[in-house]
Amino acid sequence: MQTTFSTTPTLSGTAVPDPPTHVRPAPCELTVTIDLGILVERIAAEVAARIGAPETSPWLDVAGAAEYLSCSPERIRKLVARREVPFHQERPGGRIFLHKRELDEWLLRT
Repeated sequence: MQTTFSTTPTLSGTAVPDPPTHVRPAPCELTVTIDLGILVERIAAEVAARIGAPETSPWLDVAGAAEYLSCSPERIRKLVARREVPFHQERPGGRIFLHKRELDEWLLRT
């Protein structure tokens, strides 16, 4: 029985003989173990990076609410003083917080 070889050029410019057609590779088995926790963390980090920022709190202070509603902080304070916008306060005279969902609902009503 006679086997013939042909040559195929490679990137280096030297010819590499093609393997004989009657030779089959031996079957092999490959086992891969993946730590899913690490995989999930990497995917989450990639998604957060593509979105631009990690998940933020839905609670806003006066400055954050002003930015969210595209108005001045003074306008937010006036709306709060007149009780025209939904808000939450730690205690009388304390810090003011506004919730994004409540602001969205308020905008739809007005």
